[in-house]
Amino acid sequence: MGTSTLTAAGEALLDGLDEIVAMVVPANDRSQGVMRKLGMTRDETADFDHPLVPEGSPVRRHRLYRLHRGEWESPSSR
Repeated sequence: MGTSTLTAAGEALLDGLDEIVAMVVPANDRSQGVMRKLGMTRDETADFDHPLVPEGSPVRRHRLYRLHRGEWESPSSR
């Protein structure tokens, strides 16, 4: 699959979205690195304890990363 095909597929996935949100446990440094590399930023005010993870679990706390439409759109795609 060529780069232009991947770009087109990515644009199709993002079409109609205003924001992308991802959650990750604090210990998952690699995933946080990928999120930052994609241009996502951590929203510390939205970090949360996942309701489906038992209290006391080391993976209960989650960090929230966001990427808004204006941050992923290039001037040529508007």
